[in-house]
Amino acid sequence: LVPCQSMMRVISTAAVAALFLAVVVASTVSRTCEDSSLVQLRTSKLVMNGSILGSLEHSEELAVQLRQMAMVKASHGSVQPNYTVFRLDENASETTLQIVNDSMNTFLDQVNVSFHNDLQEIQLIIQNANECNQELSDEQAALGLNVTSVNDNVVAAEAQHDLCRVSENSTYHANVTAFDALKSTVDLQLQRVDQDEVQVPEVRCMRNYIRSSNPPFSQNYAQPSQYADAAACAEEIRDWSASYSAQLGGRLANFTSANQIHADKISECNTYQSQYEQSFCSYKSNLLHVCGELDRCFGHIQSLYSATRELIVQSNETRFRSFLVANKVACYINVLLRNLTIAAIHECDQNQINTSELNFTFPSLPTKAACNVSLVSVSPCDNEWIQTKYTDKPWYATGAVQNAPCEACGIATTTTTSLAVSTIVASRYALCATTPITPMVSNLKCVTSVGSASELLGGNPGYVLLGTDRRALEVLGPTSYTMCAKLDNASVKCWGSNDYGQLGLGDTTERGQTTATMGDNLTILNLGSNLTILKVVSGEHHACAVVSNGKMKCWGRNQYGQLGRPETGDIFGDETNEIGDQMPFVNFRSDEEVADAAAGWTTTCAIFKNTSLACWGNNRQGMLGRGSSILWSAAPQLVDLGAGHHAIQVAVGAVHICALLNTSKVKCWGAGSFGRLGNGGGDTRDIGSVASDMGDNLSTLPLDHVKQIAVGTFSAHTCAILENNGVTCWGYNNHRQALPSSSDQTAEISSTQLIPLNDGSGQNVNATELALSDVFSCARLRNQSIHCWGRTSYIQNYETLS
Repeated sequence: LVPCQSMMRVISTAAVAALFLAVVVASTVSRTCEDSSLVQLRTSKLVMNGSILGSLEHSEELAVQLRQMAMVKASHGSVQPNYTVFRLDENASETTLQIVNDSMNTFLDQVNVSFHNDLQEIQLIIQNANECNQELSDEQAALGLNVTSVNDNVVAAEAQHDLCRVSENSTYHANVTAFDALKSTVDLQLQRVDQDEVQVPEVRCMRNYIRSSNPPFSQNYAQPSQYADAAACAEEIRDWSASYSAQLGGRLANFTSANQIHADKISECNTYQSQYEQSFCSYKSNLLHVCGELDRCFGHIQSLYSATRELIVQSNETRFRSFLVANKVACYINVLLRNLTIAAIHECDQNQINTSELNFTFPSLPTKAACNVSLVSVSPCDNEWIQTKYTDKPWYATGAVQNAPCEACGIATTTTTSLAVSTIVASRYALCATTPITPMVSNLKCVTSVGSASELLGGNPGYVLLGTDRRALEVLGPTSYTMCAKLDNASVKCWGSNDYGQLGLGDTTERGQTTATMGDNLTILNLGSNLTILKVVSGEHHACAVVSNGKMKCWGRNQYGQLGRPETGDIFGDETNEIGDQMPFVNFRSDEEVADAAAGWTTTCAIFKNTSLACWGNNRQGMLGRGSSILWSAAPQLVDLGAGHHAIQVAVGAVHICALLNTSKVKCWGAGSFGRLGNGGGDTRDIGSVASDMGDNLSTLPLDHVKQIAVGTFSAHTCAILENNGVTCWGYNNHRQALPSSSDQTAEISSTQLIPLNDGSGQNVNATELALSDVFSCARLRNQSIHCWGRTSYIQNYETLS
């Protein structure tokens, strides 16, 4: 590539060709010299494309004028053509033409350079795709992970558990046999005692002996000779007793030993079961992580490849046209400089220029490496897991050999556009989390130090009671005073305040102040026949759910149309005829199937599987991102995030919204006070109320490789997990909820000023999940502990959630 400064000198000396070269070569310089990302490069090329075409039109006019000049000179000999087209006098004509000719040759070289530059760019994307696969391979090796079949250590753990249960079956039956032998010995003697004394000598003796010692039966031994019989009888009884005692003692010892062996085997097998489940959960966590990273890596590559290919096709069309025009210009100049004939001009007209070197063949993207997440689609404690791994096994027998209570996998995350699993959520005054180690009563615990939020505890200062043998798979939909949980039987239960019907139970009765309203008495959320609730999101007094048919239903307060219903001012879900099948779906287009959703104070958003993003509800300070100053809208409408950008996660706050993009960058819009939009430099502008705010004009934040974003329902600050699993936050910091090391009310965005995530050991630990209130922030760490900062007095003893 021509060095940038040399390139600029070429342009400046070729002033006579400015009409042709100024934009075309400048675009090449931009590609050659700009040290920026592919996304920025592509954007600049898109903007410049129209200018390039405009320059070509002038250049084609230049070629026509040069031909006319050549025709004049060839036809009239000494007659000089009109050089005013170059704005130069006649004396400079030959020098001018030579400069233009040299510039054309230089430009043709640069066209070739730009071709190879594009080729290198697409090859770099191919290389990056290969690196995605290589990173998977490297991580596989580092973790000892099999991504196409279940790991050998998991298979071995299952086999060891099964083998142990088979052995447990043997010890069970051995224990039963020993008990039966003991019981039969006792039963046999009892039967002998009950038999006729004539048939059993020792029984006759025993009875006679008793009679001899207890009048009036002593007359049976009235004679001295009969005392000898009594003595013999006593001897007989003693022999029988010794034999019976020995036999009974041996069989009792056998039973005691067999019983202990069986108890030890049960304990051993339960340990093997725990090890099996833990090894599977570890495998699942690693597999989801590496497959998710691969999906995200390839997702970015595919987006880059498609966008870059489209731009190169456009660039190639311009390049072909430029190449042909530049060659004609050079040919006509050659005629003028060498005083050639009209025949030479016709040769220029008919010149068959070889453009084969500009033919661009696009290489195909490498195939994404196999990474089979379906291997872990069934996990410990799932009904299918219990059945296939335990109850359907030959060793299983009710009342005999059974599995121990299972241990569900802990945290689970996703990195693609799908419903992420939440194991920790923050309401305005409370923090709730599923616990990695689960007692039998429940695995969901909430903490609050604010008396008015006590209903979130479910009437129980320990674990939230969700029902007999029920566990929370994830926690959902937190607001100031409400909370929901998705249970292990796929049902959803919600509790807390209900003054606007926000629990969706057909009344306005709150739940959670006492244990009597919780557990089996807590009503399951019903959104209609044959619908499974996939996710619940909530605002201040409203809630929405993503359901299994790809649609959404919303209920609660609707003062700004946040339910997607035009009847503002009404509430829905507080009467029985407004729930279940009678609750309408949000009105989306037929091709819009929901992949994820989020809600804030009075606004709701959904990401569709076609990658578009729509929001509805309150448009205060432009937070709907419509480029309009309307106050509210109940109709979902798409948000323009710019060319090549789509949201894979959306987070909605009180009056601002942020979207994590397919490029791992972030865009935010809405209220800009306290720097919550992350534009830096003290920028507090509101964004989204005018059309020019959105689309390509909406800036990405100065953060790279973002994995996850979070905004609380009422928050004026935002946090993000970066590629290194560190956490950075920006925005309102009045309680140090964004930046604990600063007392400033505004925390500026920074990719290097990370939150210290200490698990109590003195070592920083990577974050896997975020939960934000308006006054505090929390992160679940990779070792399952929880770290919070800001006004943590609201959530005293939050460490007990770990």
